[in-house]
Amino acid sequence: MSFDKTLGSVDVYTGTISNETIIFNNLDSEYKTKNKLGEDISFKLIYKRLSATENELVVGYTKNKGRTWFPFVKNIYTRK
Repeated sequence: MSFDKTLGSVDVYTGTISNETIIFNNLDSEYKTKNKLGEDISFKLIYKRLSATENELVVGYTKNKGRTWFPFVKNIYTRK
């Protein structure tokens, strides 16, 4: 489950874990986020271990139920 502080929404994501990478999305969620044009959008999150101290998060979004994904944000987290 996910709580989006900015949008104020709670959502359910499903996915897989493989080779220290977690990929999950909310395509099957009954709660859709709407963009500024009122279109339903869904998100895909990819967490990947880069090193012993760094992890990457890549977020994509889709307006067509996952047929096409677009970049949304990419972050690198460093543990000190």
